[in-house]
Amino acid sequence: MILNRLQEADCKSGWLLDGFPRNLAQAEALGKALQDAGMKLDYVIEILLDREIAKKRIMGRRLCATDNNHPNNIFIDAIKPAEKDGKPVCRICDCDKLTARADDQDEGAIDKRHGIYYDTKTGTLAAVNYFRARVKIIDLDGTPGVKEVSQALLAKLA
Repeated sequence: MILNRLQEADCKSGWLLDGFPRNLAQAEALGKALQDAGMKLDYVIEILLDREIAKKRIMGRRLCATDNNHPNNIFIDAIKPAEKDGKPVCRICDCDKLTARADDQDEGAIDKRHGIYYDTKTGTLAAVNYFRARVKIIDLDGTPGVKEVSQALLAKLA
């Protein structure tokens, strides 16, 4: 399914997969599918972030009832919800109904997700290491804000 999507016309000049592959088996399958299709993977981007900072950012995410694509996070100044009458509101549309996903507030669930990510035998880091031997890996410090990380990525791609 992913390979079919990457072969569509709007991907001819390039494509970006976000959050996939998440484990070694998916990485191996993607690598083989790309090779069989004669497609090249140029880079893998790994955004490095301290586990506790990542947990705090996950727990700080807030969803806007009007549009879940409106970024709001109580722990990131650049996308912190606005305030109206002493109440947090969406920084994009002023919606006063901001919620958090239940699994974003469950430290055990977050630790489980991180366990999968940091697993170097079968998890996400195993997938990164699989590609590390095959393509250029771009490591980025994820501590700064989105703008700074984006600028660092663009500089490394230039």
